[in-house]
Amino acid sequence: MKILALLGLAAALSSWTAYGSSINVSTGLDASNNLITVGGQPDAHWVVQEANGSTGAAQVVEPNNQDWWGAPGSGWVPNGPNSAWIARDANDAFAGLGPYTFTTTFDLTGADLSKQVLTGAWAVDDSAVLALNGTTIATLARSPGMYPGPWISLTSFSASGASMFVNGINTLSITLTTDDGWDGVRLEESVGPPAGTMTPEPATWMLLGIGSAVLMLFAGFRKRTS
Repeated sequence: MKILALLGLAAALSSWTAYGSSINVSTGLDASNNLITVGGQPDAHWVVQEANGSTGAAQVVEPNNQDWWGAPGSGWVPNGPNSAWIARDANDAFAGLGPYTFTTTFDLTGADLSKQVLTGAWAVDDSAVLALNGTTIATLARSPGMYPGPWISLTSFSASGASMFVNGINTLSITLTTDDGWDGVRLEESVGPPAGTMTPEPATWMLLGIGSAVLMLFAGFRKRTS
């Protein structure tokens, strides 16, 4: 029974962890990265330039807020399940003309920058520039006469390469360049190594070794008592 207990302990401790595990930088999340479903609540990770020059938390926009654009057939892509629309003020449909910027940061200290990939999808009303550490990685714009605009669905994007990231604090920004009312941005995104490239930490290798040793001991014990 003691051998079985040790075996179970080793198996539990030998779970896989990874360097540079995925970082969620989506809009509309609380401090625990759960989706916020109440309009007007502050986004826990994204801030925005206010009209008076200060910086404040971006607010989640829901269909019951004045800033929500929900025209039939041309409204904003619905929130959830992994992200939500954010704006300067969920209850002000005319929160100010662009440009102004939404910003979040994430820490890659000690990560292998060559293996980092920023991938996801986004939507804006009306036009915006998505940038990583000051480098543009995507743009969305509503051309003159174009209706509806880039808010009825999420548009995919991706960025990778060591030159895109820094060893430390990285800054991701969405600059709303033009707006004529009902302004907002939405991003559904993660940062980290591509699937299948994660490697176990040194401590995990040690635990796996312990697990193997326990298995060998158990096998020997069974042989001697058989």
